[in-house]
Amino acid sequence: MQVFKLFFKILNKKKQSALIYIIIFISISVPLVMSSEKQEFVSTKLDLCIFDEDNTPESKALVKYLKKSSNTVELEGDDVIMDALYYETVDCVLTINKGYSKDLSHKDAGELFTTRYVHESYALAQLGTTLDSYVSTVRAYTFTEDDTMAAIKQAEKALKGGNTKVTTKGEDSFSPRLAAYFQYMPYIMLAVIIGTLCPLLITLGRKDLRFRTNCSCIKSRSYSLQLLAGSALFVLGLWLLFMIVGMIMTGGAFTGNALTAMLNSFIFALVTGSIAMVICSFELDVNMMNLVSQVVGLGMSFFCGIFVPQKYLGEGVLGAARFMPAYWYIRVNDMLCAKQHYVASDVIKSLLIEAGFAVLFIVLSLLLLKTKFTRASKSTT
Repeated sequence: MQVFKLFFKILNKKKQSALIYIIIFISISVPLVMSSEKQEFVSTKLDLCIFDEDNTPESKALVKYLKKSSNTVELEGDDVIMDALYYETVDCVLTINKGYSKDLSHKDAGELFTTRYVHESYALAQLGTTLDSYVSTVRAYTFTEDDTMAAIKQAEKALKGGNTKVTTKGEDSFSPRLAAYFQYMPYIMLAVIIGTLCPLLITLGRKDLRFRTNCSCIKSRSYSLQLLAGSALFVLGLWLLFMIVGMIMTGGAFTGNALTAMLNSFIFALVTGSIAMVICSFELDVNMMNLVSQVVGLGMSFFCGIFVPQKYLGEGVLGAARFMPAYWYIRVNDMLCAKQHYVASDVIKSLLIEAGFAVLFIVLSLLLLKTKFTRASKSTT
């Protein structure tokens, strides 16, 4: 176990860099995690210009209903309307088409209205949902009410509703602040593990040390396995530290979906350790190694959804990100915190793909180490 002991002797001398990253991460994540718990949903009001071409009691009732959930603006003339849309003084121009009251019972919402806008937005999507819900609800009440206006009043009463408490899957076990903690963990894992393991493994991989090792009785397989065991123990210790910090910040042991998040982070920690071993298998100086580690860490963070949510990334970016392990990590985390639709089979699939990356990089690193060891043996011979 000489190589294993030497591994931790060198690690003890290089622990300062790891501690710096860990302290920075904890100091940043504590206020970030605490603030995420206080986030509340605030409905966005749309700046809306409404034209009622039908001019019936039914259409006027709709205009009155929309004014409660939007900021209405009065505009006249096509030039004024186009300028308002271009300069974004209004978000959308909604026209209630002529014949609205007659067609309300049998036409879809898309045929009853005409909308003009410049940019897509969540507020516009919310308007479309509001119109669809209004029309479908009114249509449902027309089967029980003889008068259309009576059906509209019943529909508005139903849509107004009351204070409804919404509970999502895993809400108690995977709170928003815990989701935020796991969201940014991959970047710090990449920074700490690669930033600490790479200099250590590069030191152990120096030619003079390899030549001395080849002159000893240590076999190449034993040498590689001892390096792998030391790296795995370091990664496991770092992962346990992050889990303990997470439990302290969230006030208790992990349960429910949080256990899946723990497994997800553990697999990603193994992936990161294997990536570090692959990087160190090449003949790189310290400066080049730092450059490669930054490219890997920041590249995966931006392309895979760590810093920028995946829903804001384009299809081309996400297509390339699927070949990176961090993409699957974030996908699992998003499903656990309800940012994406939760499907158990998709969670398992993503975890298995992550584990596949870990196995691939570990096998690749062992092959590169064996090749390096063999070359060194031939040189010493």
